[in-house]
Amino acid sequence: MKKFLVKISYTLLPLWLAIIGLVCFYYLIIEPNMQGDLGRLGKIPAKLFYERDSDKTIKDIYYPTIHKIDSLKADSFDVITCGDSFSQQGLKGFQNYMALNGVTVINYRPNGPLAWNAFQAAFDLMNLGYVDSTNAKMIIVETVERSLCNRLLGLDCSHVELCEEDEKPSKSTSNWSLSEAKTYLDLQLGIKESPMKQLELNKQLFSGTHGRFLYFYYEDIEEGGFTIPQESYSKMQSNIDTLFSIASEKGVELIVLVCPDKYDLYQNYVNNNPYPRKTINEDFRTVVGNREDIVIGKEILLPYIDRGEKDIYYLDDTHWSYKSAKIIADTLTNLYTKKGL
Repeated sequence: MKKFLVKISYTLLPLWLAIIGLVCFYYLIIEPNMQGDLGRLGKIPAKLFYERDSDKTIKDIYYPTIHKIDSLKADSFDVITCGDSFSQQGLKGFQNYMALNGVTVINYRPNGPLAWNAFQAAFDLMNLGYVDSTNAKMIIVETVERSLCNRLLGLDCSHVELCEEDEKPSKSTSNWSLSEAKTYLDLQLGIKESPMKQLELNKQLFSGTHGRFLYFYYEDIEEGGFTIPQESYSKMQSNIDTLFSIASEKGVELIVLVCPDKYDLYQNYVNNNPYPRKTINEDFRTVVGNREDIVIGKEILLPYIDRGEKDIYYLDDTHWSYKSAKIIADTLTNLYTKKGL
């Protein structure tokens, strides 16, 4: 028996050493160098080291995020937010700054099919009787620019029930570590293409030694489109009208918030830009007209960049920084106050 165990140990030892080596490689080399979601999405140790000005961010979250609809009916709120990853930024999110401004906020983040289409989720919440003037004064529907067209055009008004699913269990930390270490090696060996794009800027618009470079997610240019097709204008206008109509019927103020793609926001300052100009925000404004309940983030944030303000978005992330979250939150709070809510 002893000889058998010794033989087995010699057979398994190389495998165990390989696993331990990969885990150590991930925790000691990869994870410390991965910053922002560009690092996490691509598993890229970009080494874009710089200090984030975290001292100026709020230290506590003043709003809850719910995943089950029962919590909406059980209480009332000034504002319900519904959106994608720009609505899930926690301490640095625009909801937290709105709450700090004295507005009671709850963030609805459904599991399942509704999770990535806030237009559909908001419509269903109101149309199916989960949200009305008894439990909300305002609902803010947020979407990132590159998904604006598909999400809005995909609005389906025929749902007879809310599509919710139980949250799927996550993988263990060790499984994630091995998977991320493998992805990193694939990227370094050229087996897998990096999802991060890099362009040089004509001025330093980010903090740190890499502040003259724009790092952004490939979907900004490859999947988000550069314009809104003319043939989509009438359908988008119809669906926007439908959303505002159901909100009016329920006695709820509706705000649509469009968060700009990072490439779009900084494209004016790219040296020798190989890509076409992106005009989705401007096209959407043409569709919906000059109305204040459509808040287009690019219109609010671009003047800060034009004045040379650094870190309006994070250098190593696809999302805006706490600076922008506060600017947007103040804009939304002013709208809330202006409407006398």
